[in-house]
Order: sequence, then structure tokens, then C-alpha cells
Amino acid sequence: AFGAAGVLAFKNLTSAAMVQIQAEAQLRNAVENVGVSYESVEEHILAATSALQKKTNFGDEEQIKVLAQLIPMLGNVDDAMIALPAIMDVASATGRDMNSTVMSLGQAFAGVTPRVRGTTLDFTGMHTVTERVNATLDLYGGTAESVRDPTEQLSMAVGDLKEKMGEALLPSLLP
Repeated sequence: AFGAAGVLAFKNLTSAAMVQIQAEAQLRNAVENVGVSYESVEEHILAATSALQKKTNFGDEEQIKVLAQLIPMLGNVDDAMIALPAIMDVASATGRDMNSTVMSLGQAFAGVTPRVRGTTLDFTGMHTVTERVNATLDLYGGTAESVRDPTEQLSMAVGDLKEKMGEALLPSLLP
């Protein structure tokens, strides 16, 4: 029984670390595909997602995955970083997950469509990502922070601890 519990705990910890590693690998790929060195932006991105995790119910892995989708849509890292909080606010306001929110709102930020289904957002006449993000924040800004749940914060903190412990165990799994 102790052996089985140990194996399950080992798997749980290493799985948490792998989720983070895979999310960062997706992000690295997206960043480098737009011609930017991942190392030049890694610290900034990880610091920003960590800070946003502390203020919202969205974990850093979830944010990193959204950035990996936003960067190719918008064509650069800076616009994606500007858009991330707006994506979080709209997801919180509409009750949708961030993945479905980024699919609709990301296209609108990129100028593919002027309207966002399920919202009152209309970007007709707005030509830049910054204009569209600002219009979004005018309507939804601060929503993600206002619905912050302390129990979710605790869950994310435990998840981060599991990631750190799992990172230490990963070398025993990987060649």
C-alpha cells in the first residue's frame, strides 16, 4: 500500500511539472516562430503570468497556453502580453474558459472580425490591438481580479508546489 501510494504521489508530482514544461514548450515555439528569442522574453512573461495568477483565478500554465495561441494570432509578443489581461477579464465576465475566449477575442484583437460573439464588443473603426484591448478593458477591466477566489488561490499555490517537487523528480524519469 505504501509503495502504491508512493508511485501515485510520484506520478502526480511529475505530471504537474510536465504540464508546466509542456506549456512553456508551446510558448517557446510560438515566440520563436515570430522571430523572437525565447530567452529574451522568458523572464518577463513568467513574471507577468505569476503576478496575474496571484490576482486572479487563472493559473500561470493556463495563461501561458493562451499566450501561445495569442502570439501567432497577433504576430508579436508585446501585443499578446497587452491582450492577456483583457482575455482574462472577458472570460471571467462571460463565464467562459480562457481557451474559448481567446479563440473569439483573439481573432477580434487581430482584426479578423469586428465583433465578439456573446459580448457587446464592437471594434468597427479600431485599427490597432491596443485600441481594441483598451475598448475591452473599458467594458470588462478588473473583472478577473474582482472574482478572485481564495480557495482557488490555495489550489494554485499547491499546484505550484507540486510542480517544484515534480521538477526535482523528473530527472529520474527522463533520459
